Amino acid sequence: MWGTDAEKKDLFDKFGITNYDMDRRDFMSFIADIFAGGIQYGNRTYICTVVEHEWFDIAPIQIVANLAGKDAFNMNGNEYDAEVFVGNTTVDSTKATRQWSWQFCTEFGFFQMPNNLYPMRSPVLDHDYWITYCKRAFSLGIAPPAIDYAHSYYGDTSM
Repeated sequence: MWGTDAEKKDLFDKFGITNYDMDRRDFMSFIADIFAGGIQYGNRTYICTVVEHEWFDIAPIQIVANLAGKDAFNMNGNEYDAEVFVGNTTVDSTKATRQWSWQFCTEFGFFQMPNNLYPMRSPVLDHDYWITYCKRAFSLGIAPPAIDYAHSYYGDTSM
């Protein structure tokens, strides 16, 4: 996927990734969330306009990087690095990534995996990736998510 080290550095630079050793699957999760987050937060039409434009065929990687950047969705790809960012225990009340990751790793099991029929995420983001992600971010000894407990505790047992 990366090509040479220089090509990987160039790709990461386009997206503002500062850790050139970032796990490629963490990077692919970031790429998927550029689109998922854009849609979730009301920018579906804007995304369609961008990817339908003739420029998208000329420089698709740069255009997706621009979507993620501060002039559009203001996403930080470094926040997807399980070991460097999520694993950082520094208290920062302006960030919720670590807390949300802890919840989906220990309770919800809300792993965003690709659909088998219509995948909108990379196939490398499978169940094994997410279990490994949780172990890299929090601890190799972390248990799988307690989904049944979460359903009973939060009240939704009919999912």
